[in-house]
Amino acid sequence: MYLTIFYRALYKAILLVFCIQGFLLSQGYSFVHTANSSNIISNWTVIDFALLNGAPTAIFLVTQNWNPPGGGGIYNNSPIGVWYNGSQWSVFNQDLAPMPEGAGFNIFYPLAGYSLHTATASNIISNWTVIDNPSLNGNPNAIFFITQNWNPPGGGGIYNNSPVGVWYDGSNWAIFNEDLAGMPQGAAFNIFIHAGNDDFVHIATTSNIVSKWTVIDNPSLNGNPNAIFFITQNWNPPGGGGIYNNSPTGVWYDGSNWAIFNQNGDPMPEGAAFNIYLAITNVLENEDQNDVVVERFQLKQNYPNPFNPSTTIKYEIPSESFVTLKVYDVLGKEVATLINEEKPAGSYEVDFDASRFVSGVYLYKLQVGSFVETKKMILMK
Repeated sequence: MYLTIFYRALYKAILLVFCIQGFLLSQGYSFVHTANSSNIISNWTVIDFALLNGAPTAIFLVTQNWNPPGGGGIYNNSPIGVWYNGSQWSVFNQDLAPMPEGAGFNIFYPLAGYSLHTATASNIISNWTVIDNPSLNGNPNAIFFITQNWNPPGGGGIYNNSPVGVWYDGSNWAIFNEDLAGMPQGAAFNIFIHAGNDDFVHIATTSNIVSKWTVIDNPSLNGNPNAIFFITQNWNPPGGGGIYNNSPTGVWYDGSNWAIFNQNGDPMPEGAAFNIYLAITNVLENEDQNDVVVERFQLKQNYPNPFNPSTTIKYEIPSESFVTLKVYDVLGKEVATLINEEKPAGSYEVDFDASRFVSGVYLYKLQVGSFVETKKMILMK
């Protein structure tokens, strides 16, 4: 009996380590995308980025940026979303307004902490859709971020022409339409959850509001025109909120500080609150620098982890190579071969379905020539 208790305690300790590791890996790649004549098609602008190209299941965030270095100064008074055209992702205007040339967008591709939420008849209440996520449920202090997704795999194709925000109902978080329009069934949202020193809540007050914007005072942003960060409106964070702000928003740099502004020119309401995530690692100069992302061999942590019954493993190779990716149990016995073939340079992901395996710790190993890397993952049924 004592051995059983010991092994249970050990298993929980290992699980805790992996959960903590999941938070530490909640970062990714960020860059600025600018709409121009070569990438604009009607109401959307096409993104060219290695990790997004050919990846219909990708989850990423977008925040409008009025004046990124070397461009911008353009308003885009439209609620935005992202959509996949069969080979590439784009940022689009929900109201079908033409995408203005020069419009800038901060884009963040997370390596962990992401999920997809779809509004359904069972989770829609009036103008909001309730999220059921163990990292958010019962957690009024949670800070997370959303971007509308027009056509995620298996659903979507729904417009939601409303500025959106998040709010806490006492037990669950929900995504809501700021203009109180009914939440359409099938509307989908990319979600990124992160807990760390690089996220916080900003509240608009009389001391930081200037006309249609609210000035942010943060040491990582002050005096940093190259900063890339992301915002989501938060209706009722602890200690503030409860204020609607029915406007598409963006961020802009005033020469010394960054600010959040209303694209439609409406005054920034006192008490309006915003979740802010500072994407200060793995920043790329622009999305065309795809070689930066795949300049070395890399095996990434699987996600989700722990998982049941399937998980996704991502890896990168900088040159055409013969790739082997295998899964082993804790005794070192091979249980699955996921990849065993020649691959061109690039970023890849493969799904591991463990439906027929028992719960426990497994190892997955990437071997490319002399490069070998192994990571652990947990199957929990």
